[in-house]
Amino acid sequence: MPVSDHIIHVENGRMAADTPEGFVREMARRAAASQSLVLHFHGGLVGEASGRETAARLFPVYEDAGAFPAFFVWESGLL
Repeated sequence: MPVSDHIIHVENGRMAADTPEGFVREMARRAAASQSLVLHFHGGLVGEASGRETAARLFPVYEDAGAFPAFFVWESGLL
């Protein structure tokens, strides 16, 4: 499963258009069925692209450890 299936994208305090409610419900269902869950929230002043890059880098690390990774990427860059 690609990393994009593990990213919840938030912009302006709301779910972004690329993260519909049905997607979030399905992701939550898959996470609940897993034996281990990692919720990853990136730090402040991080733009969307950087948040997605971090998710792509850490995704295999979390999966190799046997966890279901859920990444929260919100647009909080300085600009």
